[in-house]
Amino acid sequence: MTWDFRQRAKAFLRPGVRALYLGQGDPEWLLSSGHPFPLLCLALGPETLPTWQRALGSLGGQAAPWQEGALPFADGSFGLVLHRYGPCPYGEVRRVLRPGGFCLTEQLGARDSGAQSLPPHYNLENQAPLFQKAGFRIQYQNQHYQEKGYGFAHRFLLVGKAV
Repeated sequence: MTWDFRQRAKAFLRPGVRALYLGQGDPEWLLSSGHPFPLLCLALGPETLPTWQRALGSLGGQAAPWQEGALPFADGSFGLVLHRYGPCPYGEVRRVLRPGGFCLTEQLGARDSGAQSLPPHYNLENQAPLFQKAGFRIQYQNQHYQEKGYGFAHRFLLVGKAV
């Protein structure tokens, strides 16, 4: 791929920034980023939540239940939201971000071998306008297609600033 989500995300983890990670994938890399634990929050599904609540809670961070719908946080709670893989709830992400905060979302496109039940038009071209409509100014966007040994990879990345 032409980007590394983790490296891009780490560039936004500045001193004093409260960050939220939501979506699928392993958030362990975020916990090893060196960012202060009390400034980290994870929104996770029920299958991994108890493990992360114990691990992060004992370090001063927070892990909250979330699968879809409204995020369980107050408006303007975060300076950074990091999202991976499943469709991103742009409106909810914008709601919990403070003005001037950033969102990085890496999503599976419809042509990805691992994508399940995504509409055939789920790609950067169709999602970028929805991201903007939710209140983001796009800072960076990219899309990647690649044949892999296990199938076809289709990913896209959006980085936006909350306006």
